[in-house]
Amino acid sequence: MNKKQINSHDLGKARQGMELAMRLVSITYTVPLDELFSPTRRKAKVAFARQVAMYLVHVGMGMNLSQVAKLFKRDRSTAAHACRLIEDFRDNEEFDELVDLLEKTLRTLYHHPAAIPSLRGRSLMAKSKNASLRLHS
Repeated sequence: MNKKQINSHDLGKARQGMELAMRLVSITYTVPLDELFSPTRRKAKVAFARQVAMYLVHVGMGMNLSQVAKLFKRDRSTAAHACRLIEDFRDNEEFDELVDLLEKTLRTLYHHPAAIPSLRGRSLMAKSKNASLRLHS
C-alpha cells in the first residue's frame, strides 16, 4: 500500500491484521491485550510487545508507517522507531527466528481467516476493553 487513502474495506482488513498481530504478540510475550491497546506506553515489556506488533503489521502486511501509526493510534515517528528497533534486534538469530515465525503466522491467519474460527465476526479491540480478558493463564 502506498500513500493512497485506505478505503473502508481495506481499513477493516487492516484492523483485522492489526488485531491478529496483537493477539500473536500477546500470547508470545504473555502481555494482556488490554495493556497492548492502552494509549499509554506502560511497562517496557508491554511497549516492546506493541513494537513487535507494529513491525509485524508494517512488514508482514506491507503497510506504510503512516498507516501503521494510524491503526495503533500513535505518531508516525513512534511507528518508525518501533520498526527500526525490531529490525536492529533481528541481528540476534534467536529473535530473528521468532519474528520470522510470527510474520509467517500472521500472513497465514490474515489470508486464511477460516483457520481461526474463534475470531470470525469478533473484534479483539472491543473485547480488550474488558480487563479480565487474558489470552494466557
